[in-house]
Amino acid sequence: PDRVVLWGVSLSGGHVLTIAAHDSGIAAVVALTPLVDGLAAGLLAVRHTPAASLLRSTATGVRSRIGSRIGRGANMIPLVGEPGDIAALNLDGHREDYLAIAGPTWRNEVDATIVLELGTYRPGRHAASIRCPVLVQIADFDRSAPPHSAAQAAFRARAEVRHYPCDHFDVWPGKDWFEPAVTHQIFFLTRHLADSSTPKPDTPEVSGDPVSP
Repeated sequence: PDRVVLWGVSLSGGHVLTIAAHDSGIAAVVALTPLVDGLAAGLLAVRHTPAASLLRSTATGVRSRIGSRIGRGANMIPLVGEPGDIAALNLDGHREDYLAIAGPTWRNEVDATIVLELGTYRPGRHAASIRCPVLVQIADFDRSAPPHSAAQAAFRARAEVRHYPCDHFDVWPGKDWFEPAVTHQIFFLTRHLADSSTPKPDTPEVSGDPVSP
């Protein structure tokens, strides 16, 4: 119980930073391609998403918030969709990438109010309060979780940082940078949590070749 590690990816990569900042009992944190600044993510989305799609998603979010407050329930939108669809994630390739790892019970829906709430989601501001070891893994060409925001949060958390020349989903199972990302996680956790008698792995290196150890 005194060796709890928080692991989060994407939106939950921001959650784990917030939890660790407020819980001194956390032993270590791994944040993989974390979303740490919702406003920056929204501005990044504007660059890659048609304005009409963003407006429709926002309107659905407003209807969902009003419906919840008057007892009609939430309006749901797909979590992932094709470019131009009303969806939380609708960039080219996102639907295929997400479906590739989705389990048989997964439902492609989320409360539309997430579109409105994302702008105030800023877990990166808590990073300076974290006192345990932190590993932040950044996809340098991430179109969903702004890499510069993740780098700023990592600096405030005094974190170990690993960079990968890829997009948001390219560190997930079946993609080129999954194995290097996992290798770095294992090395990080072994170094900080293993007993002194446990052999430490050699420091892994990652270059432009995704099969590098």
